[in-house]
Amino acid sequence: MARPRKVKTFKGVELRGNEFSYRLRVPDPSSPNGIKQVRFGGFSTAEEADRDRSKKKLEIHDKNFLLPTNATISEYFPECLKTHGVVNAIKIQSSDDYFMHLNSYILPRIGHLALKDCTSFQMQKFLNELQISGSRKGLGLSASTIEKVAIILRLGFKEAYIHGEIQKNPMENVKIPKGQEKQVEHIPDEDLTKLRDFWIQTSQTAFFELALNTGARMGEILCLRWSDFDTKTNTISISKTFYLSNGVLRENSPKSKNGIREVEITPSQAQSLRTHAIRQKEQKLLVGSIWKDSDFIFTNEIGEPLKTYQARHLWKKLCVQAGVKFYHFHALRHTHITSLLRAGIQAYVVARRAGDTVTTILNTYAHAIREDDSKCAEAFEGKMVAL
Repeated sequence: MARPRKVKTFKGVELRGNEFSYRLRVPDPSSPNGIKQVRFGGFSTAEEADRDRSKKKLEIHDKNFLLPTNATISEYFPECLKTHGVVNAIKIQSSDDYFMHLNSYILPRIGHLALKDCTSFQMQKFLNELQISGSRKGLGLSASTIEKVAIILRLGFKEAYIHGEIQKNPMENVKIPKGQEKQVEHIPDEDLTKLRDFWIQTSQTAFFELALNTGARMGEILCLRWSDFDTKTNTISISKTFYLSNGVLRENSPKSKNGIREVEITPSQAQSLRTHAIRQKEQKLLVGSIWKDSDFIFTNEIGEPLKTYQARHLWKKLCVQAGVKFYHFHALRHTHITSLLRAGIQAYVVARRAGDTVTTILNTYAHAIREDDSKCAEAFEGKMVAL
């Protein structure tokens, strides 16, 4: 027979494992005598538990006390996020992103937990586990993904606390783990040459060339109109992006204000777009009345804007035809930015062109800067040896 768990008591405050808790008689209309004894836990110190007990006693005295709900995270968080999106006019893309992280990482692992039973220790342990093996493949999640999960948890528990669903916010003392360092993959020159040899034979040559030569994101390129292309200055104006939401193609502003920008392209790139315009007009004549008139630069066979999944399919097919390993389409952006940094272009210039912040550029592409710095050290050492 197992021994009963030892519980240490300090003036009515109990120490159970690494957490402090206390019991309190609270009003409960559902009980026969209108009173119910409830244990409140999850406190880091006895003093913290004692302060909370005093606060609840005052709430009971002033008749402001609300008995914690039995709702689980799965029952409470989805509606909470939906309400938060409406009240704060959150963009649909951001709202979809919230729900993707909620459904992928939070609900499958801790959705069964009752809000009132969640503790800081549990939440910290949960985030730590995501750092080690949070992905579907059992690998650790990136810092940005863990941070988004933590944002959702903070939002949900804060709302639950404000509305009296819980008596203590379990995310108050939780620290966000750093997560796995994001690996940026650029395409080696040899593979890039093979890919270009094949994409110049397709009807979307200009699409791939523009992605490589500007470092723009897929959604930003797909959302370009001909009116965004200034033929006099050879620039394109990026102010919108495409993304798929439940199978529906939606248009949105870029991820941040840095995403709204003008990007200069070379004369040869501008000529590639002019050639693409001629092909598009020829395709319109070919299909006749079924052509969907629009101002979009990149379209399918009947003039509809090219969708993200269609572009990904074309890219995947291209990798197979070229006989190279599969690179994510985003690798074209990484290749562009890495090449600029290695060419000695200052980070703030690269950031402006890429529609990002200097901090993000320096953090994300630190490997490229480190490698070149190592080459500088070696080159200088060689010069000194030759003296």
